Amino acid sequence: MSVGMVIRAPRRPPSTMRGTMAIATARQLAGAAWSMVEAAAYPAIRVLRGAFGIVYGPPGAGKSSMALRWMDSVAGAVIYVAAEEGLGPALSGKCSRLAVRRPDLHLVAGGSVDDLVDLLRSVRARALCIDSLSVSQILPNELRHIQEITAVPLVIGTLQITKAGLPAGSNAWLHEADIVIAINNMKWLIEKSRYQPTGAKGSILDESERDSV
Repeated sequence: MSVGMVIRAPRRPPSTMRGTMAIATARQLAGAAWSMVEAAAYPAIRVLRGAFGIVYGPPGAGKSSMALRWMDSVAGAVIYVAAEEGLGPALSGKCSRLAVRRPDLHLVAGGSVDDLVDLLRSVRARALCIDSLSVSQILPNELRHIQEITAVPLVIGTLQITKAGLPAGSNAWLHEADIVIAINNMKWLIEKSRYQPTGAKGSILDESERDSV
């Protein structure tokens, strides 16, 4: 083999780089405008277009409530994959308690990755939530690829915690995430963010919602 020769696929292992190569000059990138993905329910949480976030915490801490409320406050069609609870009484009760009744908030259970991609494209989704990532068995690079090919501005996923109090599953989720939010006792705390300083915190529900739950 000649020095510097590129081994053609499929004989070489796949590269860790994904998607179509993007090229820009430093001047172009420095002058680019990156739009925010507004979520009225959590104005203190700053996310930009193309963000992937993780919401993690113990059972019953409020992960699903935050994820559902977050999706409900994003303008435009959104998709919530109920991989853990399914479309049953638990999720129905949560929607009722949180007053989530939008006709363009699509609740999904089951199906394949291809089905999800088709749905994201057909409704031109502005946000996607997968609750939970562990149950869905999707991989970090797969989820990023879905986001890239469907141009969904915001993707959120939930994770349980280990006995040590850390997010369950592969560390690749934490490396891939642009923002990581820890949940405990219906409170949230930003532990990692590429868009703002860490340490911002707040309540999952506002005062009126807490009174009604």
